[in-house]
Amino acid sequence: MNIFPNPTKGLITVNGANFNLDKVMIISLTGQTISNFNILNESTLNLQNLNDGVYFLKINETVKRIVLIK
Repeated sequence: MNIFPNPTKGLITVNGANFNLDKVMIISLTGQTISNFNILNESTLNLQNLNDGVYFLKINETVKRIVLIK
């Protein structure tokens, strides 16, 4: 799975796996679920409503770190 650009200013693209309407969770450093998305194949997610910081993106059992800098 690829996530780019990272760090991001708010829009990230997720690809590199055969997603089948998988649920994506954006999680804060404290473990709180911030947002949920459903994706199919390559998707662009809008995180512009979040504050600057470090978040985690979880798809199924895969977790990736995202840095948001505006």
